Amino acid sequence: MDADPLDFDDETLGALTPHERTARSEVRAWRRDDGGALQAALRAVQDKAGSALQWATPAVAQETVRDAIEGGLEMVQDASRFTFRTSSVLKKARKEQIDANEVSDLADASLSALDALSARYHIPNKLLAAGEGGVCGAGGIGAAAADLPLLLGVAFRGGAAGGHLLRV
Repeated sequence: MDADPLDFDDETLGALTPHERTARSEVRAWRRDDGGALQAALRAVQDKAGSALQWATPAVAQETVRDAIEGGLEMVQDASRFTFRTSSVLKKARKEQIDANEVSDLADASLSALDALSARYHIPNKLLAAGEGGVCGAGGIGAAAADLPLLLGVAFRGGAAGGHLLRV
């Protein structure tokens, strides 16, 4: 088993800001949380539904859906290159008083500054996700295969925009 990257030595723990210590504690608590009885029940239902769907769905249909999802993920990756500009993120970082001329410079910024930077992308990405869900939901079962890669694209776009960068 690999060592937990959040198990810091005393010197590293002492160098963390209060905000970074809180974020570390929250991540560690989140990892330990099994979600309780409701989450366990939902996982059981998902597992059974997935097994039943796989049993009831012809292999050719499963392959078609898998290919559609893979194609959608490739499309999202290509589209993200055109909709996400590093220069824009760095410009917004400088507005948050982060001295960054390269993306790698963000790793030296404080967690609270990175939180402020990522907040600039939160509402636009929520609106993008809502629009994507509405369009795919209106498309019926045929659009369901496109929903997953598009939603992941929005989520990854949010993470790429500045989010929490772990420096471990």
